Amino acid sequence: MKVYVITSGEYSDYCINAVALTREKAEQICAMLNGSNGYRSDMATIDEYDTDEIQCETNKDVGLCYEAGFNYKTLENIYWGEPFYSFCRNEIKKSLAYDGYMILISATFPKDMPQEKVRKIMYDRVAKWKAEKECL
Repeated sequence: MKVYVITSGEYSDYCINAVALTREKAEQICAMLNGSNGYRSDMATIDEYDTDEIQCETNKDVGLCYEAGFNYKTLENIYWGEPFYSFCRNEIKKSLAYDGYMILISATFPKDMPQEKVRKIMYDRVAKWKAEKECL
């Protein structure tokens, strides 16, 4: 499948204005952007990409990666990031923030796992990690 990316600008001013599925729609968007552009040099242009050329040579499952931060003393949840797609890993990474007051954790779970269960697992792992670190 081909997609048409409408861009403008150069270097730090470069941006993607839109993505269209047909050349005709891309030309319309480009004309609309250039019509309101006046005589500036950063005219909108169309770049064509063939998405069939993108290959992913892996058989790994895709899951959702979650990131969170917990208060080191109280284990209260301070930060909960928006999950993003990632290959499933069988590890949960934990670390102390630079100030030593927050435990940062990231973990990947199956896409169909409910967020309540994810939060519970992550909280339990943080509590266990803290207890091990303090030799409790």
